[in-house]
Amino acid sequence: MVANNYLNEGRTHPKVIDLIVLGFTGKLLQWWNNCLTEHSKEDIKTAVQKNEEDLPIFEDPPGRGIPDGVNTLIYTIINHFVGKPSNITSRIYDQLSNLRCRTLGDYRWYEDMFTTRVMNRSDCNSPFWKEKFINGLPTLFGEKVKETLCNSLREIDYDSLTYGDISSTIRSVGMKMCRDFKIHNKASKSKANSSSDHEIYQQSSSEPSRNYSSSSEPRIDLACKSSCCRNLNTLSKKESILNLIEQIEDPIIKAQKLAQFNKSSLNQRPEPLIKAYKYPESKEESLSILNIMEPVQGI
Repeated sequence: MVANNYLNEGRTHPKVIDLIVLGFTGKLLQWWNNCLTEHSKEDIKTAVQKNEEDLPIFEDPPGRGIPDGVNTLIYTIINHFVGKPSNITSRIYDQLSNLRCRTLGDYRWYEDMFTTRVMNRSDCNSPFWKEKFINGLPTLFGEKVKETLCNSLREIDYDSLTYGDISSTIRSVGMKMCRDFKIHNKASKSKANSSSDHEIYQQSSSEPSRNYSSSSEPRIDLACKSSCCRNLNTLSKKESILNLIEQIEDPIIKAQKLAQFNKSSLNQRPEPLIKAYKYPESKEESLSILNIMEPVQGI
């Protein structure tokens, strides 16, 4: 672009090349100063256009060659740093053949890379590269795109299609598949929730009904607190007291203790028995050793 502006101003090719070289930096500047000889530099500045037979093309009125120094400079730079154009073309072919779009999330990168590389080839508009552009997509998605591009005869007219047409079709098919996937995923979740609710309902209906007693029904306590239990405990204490009295060696003291024991036992009257299941609800009292020892302490 800068070289064209300089040439439009009427400057010669050698002067334009000198102005371009002033902007060289880094590797490019070292290449111009060290790699090229003075003879090579002069050949670049004085280069003229040539035909297919490698003969110079002369201007009609003056009869001298058409200057082509700027294009020769660009070609020389490409040849030294990239390679010959034929090598570039073969390299682009390898890159396009191995280029793949693994996932739809990489499609924007894939589209940019493919179109940038394929436009460097002279046969970029051939059906081969257009079909290759679709084949680089994921397999199932690529088949879906081909089905969309097919006409009534189940054929794809690649000659009438541009890369923009193919790209817009790919995007529309991708959006449609995304919507269908979301709808299917939502339906699967709702179906799973309904099936889980049905299983819970069946489990709850299959369980046997449990009748829980109401608060109005009489409560049966596990620990018996009636007088019968107290009498049994008291008898066990009386037996121990009788055993102690029997161990007394003095007959007089033994007779006194025995009479005193019998007198205290006759004065005790057992309380009427109360059935456990009719026991009235009241504040529960803990059964301790003090309750057990009450009859004994009265002796």
